[in-house]
Amino acid sequence: MMTTRSFARSSKRTVRAKPGTNGRRSINTSGQRGPGLSDSLRKRKKHLRERENFFRYVQWIASEQWSAIKAYAERRGVALMGDIPFGVNYYSADVFARPDEFAHDWCGGAPPGNSF
Repeated sequence: MMTTRSFARSSKRTVRAKPGTNGRRSINTSGQRGPGLSDSLRKRKKHLRERENFFRYVQWIASEQWSAIKAYAERRGVALMGDIPFGVNYYSADVFARPDEFAHDWCGGAPPGNSF
């Protein structure tokens, strides 16, 4: 028994092969990218590289300024510390397991914990 399928006409565009290709896709072997998606990807990559370079520059300037002010302060007997991003509780498992890696006589915070 032979079955026939009927397909409803779609509202989508019909894609046709370029003349002379016999319906086959051509493969670009020249190594050059054509227009379209690759151009937008190149533009996006360039934009991201420029943005990354900007933030690298900003971080370099901040590092240079921090080094200069820290050296200036040290010459005058003032000790400066950078920001401490996180702290560990004195009674934590980390301090218990590796006590030699932590300063037990120092505490940070605003105000420091040993003030109260």
